[in-house]
Amino acid sequence: MQEIMLGNIAVQQKQQNNAGSRIPQKAAAVNLQRQPAAKPKHISKSSATSGRAAQINRQQAVNAYKQKKKKRRGNYTLHYILFVLFCLAAFAALSVTVLFNTENIYVDGIDKYTYEQIVAQAGIQMGDNLVRMNTKQISQKLLQSFPYIKTAEVNRVLPSTVKIKIVQAVPAAALETDGKYAITDIDGKVLETGISYRPQGLYVLRGINLSGVSAGQPLPDECREQFVMFGYLKAAIDASGFDKIDWIDVSNRLNMRMMYDNRLVIELGSEAQLDYKLTFVKSIIQNNLEANAEGIIDTARIKEKEIRFRNEDVHKASVQALYEKK
Repeated sequence: MQEIMLGNIAVQQKQQNNAGSRIPQKAAAVNLQRQPAAKPKHISKSSATSGRAAQINRQQAVNAYKQKKKKRRGNYTLHYILFVLFCLAAFAALSVTVLFNTENIYVDGIDKYTYEQIVAQAGIQMGDNLVRMNTKQISQKLLQSFPYIKTAEVNRVLPSTVKIKIVQAVPAAALETDGKYAITDIDGKVLETGISYRPQGLYVLRGINLSGVSAGQPLPDECREQFVMFGYLKAAIDASGFDKIDWIDVSNRLNMRMMYDNRLVIELGSEAQLDYKLTFVKSIIQNNLEANAEGIIDTARIKEKEIRFRNEDVHKASVQALYEKK
């Protein structure tokens, strides 16, 4: 009986011990849950000031680094620009001294003058620097020196070539003055003067006074209108296929005249309807006149499709007309 009780006592004590060990843990848990929130720490004024100062110092350090980096980049750019300028200056100096000197000269478009004449008058020599060469001045010199040159284009072809491209003036008329002839192109530029023989293949033009005009010069202003009239008539003659024209007289712009086949003087009036007049006259000559007919054909009534023919000595009439002009 005693042993049993001891056993119960032991069991009871053991249970009490277990219960005692659990109670403090629960209490501790309760205490942890009920612990009040910690109060914020008080930051003193001196601590806040030192924090701001540190932040300002960091920002200043960053700005200083950026400025230093920007200055370094600017120095690199300046050095690059100076290097480029130095290279350009060196190249410019070499280009007018050592580089780009003349080794070849080509002349194209000439048959009136020789290659040697063109090059000599241009004043270009082997070894001349292309960069310092004044091409416009050379072109003007050629135009002034050679009347048959209409245009002269001088080009540099680097590294060592000069090309001169020439367009020659085409003779259009031989102006008869005092028994001699002066050759002009269609623009009225005088190409030659003082020719004692009649040039072949050109229209002989009468009625324009060339006194005092030399080769290479344009016609005087007082002759321009007459020469323009000749241009109209020449275009109409070329279009109609008229041939065997011995001379053209433009002394009177309201009555231009021309000699056909040394036997017919054709009076054309003004520049109006020149194409029609020449076509009509050509038909009359071929179909209505005898092969050896000689006289004057008057187109004054061309609007009425009427052509007048006067049978007379055209050579005597021409001489008389020239005498009356003088």
